[in-house]
Amino acid sequence: MGKTAGATGALSGLLQSSKEVKSENSKEVQKDGVKEAKSKRSYALKLSTIRKLDELKVYYFEPGTRLEKIVDEAICFYYEHKKESK
Repeated sequence: MGKTAGATGALSGLLQSSKEVKSENSKEVQKDGVKEAKSKRSYALKLSTIRKLDELKVYYFEPGTRLEKIVDEAICFYYEHKKESK
């Protein structure tokens, strides 16, 4: 058996460090000249909520708008509403 230069093929993906994995799930994005952290998470939503999101996407947003943008705007709106009502 000879020396190996490192893992190749299917095994190479298994050798990622935890920092590399975390960097794939979160990244910084530039929004209005301000850097914001972006993180992937998953949540379970009720079917009725998904229908509402789909309706919003079709009737009230430009074609191609991502659900991520709609949810972000909705949470920001709700947050500001709650802050003002205190």
